[in-house]
Amino acid sequence: MQFLFLQNEKIYFMKYTFLILVAFIGLTSCSDAKKDKFLLAKNQVGLVNANTQVHEIDALFESDSVVRMNLEDRFRTQVQDLEIYNTEGEKLMVLEPRKEKDSTANFKQVQVVHANFKTEKGLGPDSTFKDIYENYEIGKIQNTFMSVLISIEGIDAFVSINKKQLPEQLRTGSEIEIRASQIPDDAKIQHFWMNFTLDEEK
Repeated sequence: MQFLFLQNEKIYFMKYTFLILVAFIGLTSCSDAKKDKFLLAKNQVGLVNANTQVHEIDALFESDSVVRMNLEDRFRTQVQDLEIYNTEGEKLMVLEPRKEKDSTANFKQVQVVHANFKTEKGLGPDSTFKDIYENYEIGKIQNTFMSVLISIEGIDAFVSINKKQLPEQLRTGSEIEIRASQIPDDAKIQHFWMNFTLDEEK
């Protein structure tokens, strides 16, 4: 009887250990999936990458809302950006297709809106200029009428910072050259974009 009791205890322990292991693997998988859903990397914005086609978006975001916006760019060409909203009505991103009215077209650019999106180094739409230069190499800095555009090497991204956050002497005009050392550490990112590059463009 004691032998049978020990055998049953051993079987119970093995089953319990197995269930714990399965639960741990499940939690790890869910955590990785959630991370990938909001990961920013070169040619990747969460579930969307450089090879994603327009017709795939509805399936990728089946639990979210996909809104198609008919716009006209500066060359008076009709384009249809796709805005993605989560179930709480918060905007996640804006996708810009390479071709108009082509369901097989890829995307050339994504405006990342929601703060959950982050690179592996923690950079996202709610970051500051300090977060950029401490983790990435800064490319070109362009002075525009209202903002400063900053390209970020390595992840093929660029951001805008409102010039109201700059020293007063740099806020007017677009002819002045603005250097990285003149941008305050705590200047917040206004808009965040990721560029997508296809293999044939490399």
